[in-house]
Amino acid sequence: KAEPTMKVARDKAVRRRMTVLQHNFGFEKPYKVLCDGTFLQAALEVKMYLKEELPKVMQAPCNPIVTNCIRDELRRLGDDVSGASLIAKRFTCVRCSCEAKNARACVAQLIGERNADHYMVATQDIKLRRQLRSVPGVPLLFITHGKVALEHLSETTTQEARDNELRKNRPTEKEVKVISKRKRAPVAEPDGDASDRGEEGG
Repeated sequence: KAEPTMKVARDKAVRRRMTVLQHNFGFEKPYKVLCDGTFLQAALEVKMYLKEELPKVMQAPCNPIVTNCIRDELRRLGDDVSGASLIAKRFTCVRCSCEAKNARACVAQLIGERNADHYMVATQDIKLRRQLRSVPGVPLLFITHGKVALEHLSETTTQEARDNELRKNRPTEKEVKVISKRKRAPVAEPDGDASDRGEEGG
């Protein structure tokens, strides 16, 4: 009984977090999931088929993506990660223009300061996750206890979402002008009663 209850709670948390990202950062389905070599290797070790697992966890279609830097790094690491290298070859590849040929630097460069292309990042690299938490609107996935998990939204992301909501609820410049005009408009004097009119007529 505990496992189904936990799954319901996890699913709700994912929906809640993705709603924030959709409304405030423009995320759309299918989600683009940028997977690095550490994530692919971890999935392989627990015999996880990511093309099935990611849509299940995210409750939406997902497109797993790698970069040529990620593929190159896995190839250089040799036999120990040959399985992960094969998986990377089956995923959509984004051609990057990195000079470092380093997967961590490549992912950080692709995300940039605003994650304009709305990537989710799937990585076991703690240093990379820590770095990306400072960028607003970057959902982070990792594998724990044989399952894919979506991290809590970072404080940077949460704060920007709050600021967006405040901006949306703030009156526009046009609305402010209309309100100001109404405040300045003179209040019309009411007509006098019948006795007043009679006195004026007399």
